[in-house]
Amino acid sequence: MAAISHFDVLVSSSTGPMHIAAALRVPTVSLFCPIESCSPKLWGPQGNRADIVLPADDYCQKRCSGDPHRCDFEGGIEVDTVADRILRSIDGK
Repeated sequence: MAAISHFDVLVSSSTGPMHIAAALRVPTVSLFCPIESCSPKLWGPQGNRADIVLPADDYCQKRCSGDPHRCDFEGGIEVDTVADRILRSIDGK
């Protein structure tokens, strides 16, 4: 927790460190699976500036196994998209 409190932004999937960052009001860029049970509406960070990154709406129908434990976002979330969100988060936009 002490290390996370010094971050300018935390980049992660929907995991415990994301919630720790949110509690510490550290901005987050969080990658979420589009499966309804994994929704950022249910599991998203609360209390901080958060940017949620999801694959395209049709990603699951085309490429996803339906198992959120096996989701790798390959072809669903591009590195450039995440990098842009990180830069925007650091700039405070």
